[in-house]
Amino acid sequence: MISEANAQQMPSAAMTQKKPGETQNPPKQKDDLSKINAAIEKQQEHIATISRSPAPQGTWWTTTSAMTMSAAVLVFGLLTLCLAAYVIRKGHPWEAVLKIFGMVLIIVLTVFLIVAGYDDKQIAPAMGLLGTIAGYLLGKDISKTQGSQSSGREAEAK
Repeated sequence: MISEANAQQMPSAAMTQKKPGETQNPPKQKDDLSKINAAIEKQQEHIATISRSPAPQGTWWTTTSAMTMSAAVLVFGLLTLCLAAYVIRKGHPWEAVLKIFGMVLIIVLTVFLIVAGYDDKQIAPAMGLLGTIAGYLLGKDISKTQGSQSSGREAEAK
């Protein structure tokens, strides 16, 4: 029994003997494997550099800066309204004040819409409305003076 245990623990002579046609070259195989691994790593690095997108350069317009700019434009519009209220309270004719400050507010709203990032399809109806209001404000007094001048000419002709 002891001899059987020793036989199992010790390798047999047939296992340790080399066969005549078989050559053992583990160092050469390790060199070949290391060369192949190095070539694979080199190709992987090359692929990684090709597939990398160029580093994004700093964007000059971010969401935070757009929000800040929009808030600044709205604060300017609010200050303009406060100034208009003050001027009207001082006793200036309200029509002149309405014309000047109405135009300023239309410009402020237009700039706000642009700065807020709306595209041309979204901003076109608002621009049409603001243009109509501006035309009304600027053309209101012109039509009154033309009407009074034309009625005055008619009176002179008779």
